[in-house]
Amino acid sequence: MFAIFICALLRNYGQLSIYLFGLNSDPQEYLCRTSPDEPFTQCSNRYICHMRESNPDGIEYILDQDRVGALANWFHTRDYMCTPRNEVNSIVSYSFTGFAFGMALFFMPDHFGRKKSMNFLLLC
Repeated sequence: MFAIFICALLRNYGQLSIYLFGLNSDPQEYLCRTSPDEPFTQCSNRYICHMRESNPDGIEYILDQDRVGALANWFHTRDYMCTPRNEVNSIVSYSFTGFAFGMALFFMPDHFGRKKSMNFLLLC
């Protein structure tokens, strides 16, 4: 059992790097404009969040793809830019701990059979 646990950790070692990246991701640079006639100019997260609070339809922004290190990931696509940092960190932490606890359930069908395992998981 211990050897299988170590092999599972080695096989899934990438989860740790995802966890650390989620906690330490750099703020991205954005280009924004307040009307369709204006060109896009560089702006900060704080400016965009302030404008969205006062007038949600009054600002248009995109990720600055030309910047070195720009990354369009789940943080940008799910629009977590104005979400407090500790809420985003908790999402990543829950994903990591759920994966870790799920490794313990991996062995249930071998020990109890698939029907008893499904009954246990569905009742929890």
